[in-house]
Amino acid sequence: TLEPRKNLVRLLRAYRSACRRRPDPPGLVLAGRSGWHADALRKEIRETRRTLPVITPGFVTEAEKFALYRGALGFLFPSLYEGFGLPVLEAFACDTPVLTSDTSALPEVAGNAAILIDPRDTEAIEEGIVALATKEDLRRELVFRGRERVRRFTWERTAIETTRVYHRAMGGAAW
Repeated sequence: TLEPRKNLVRLLRAYRSACRRRPDPPGLVLAGRSGWHADALRKEIRETRRTLPVITPGFVTEAEKFALYRGALGFLFPSLYEGFGLPVLEAFACDTPVLTSDTSALPEVAGNAAILIDPRDTEAIEEGIVALATKEDLRRELVFRGRERVRRFTWERTAIETTRVYHRAMGGAAW
């Protein structure tokens, strides 16, 4: 869902600034349904579209989402808050380099496999976009690290860790 916590207004501003440095700027895809308080985002999209390609397909299916990941130069996820950050792992699984926030659960999920930025710093987002767009070696390294990182997050491990938490919460008592 395209909503304020996803920090897309700052992302669009950083994208515009980053693209001023390139003769052939890549397009930006903002997938998802429009959410609450989307007026500022719609305004920023209109402003950006004056000079740059911004695609807003709305809701995408799982197959379309993974096709977007696989076809992307990078996945930009400067969210202000995430409870976990599953999209980061999805991008890793698709061999897509990631730029994400250094806040909430995202650094724990991303580890050293992503460019971590302060999501409130538009210049930091811009610099990360430029790095992803211009440094092929960096993209290759992030893809390699992402492959390694995503292996740590399996449903089996999730079940085991969840069971351990419940066990501790019950004071170690047997079920």
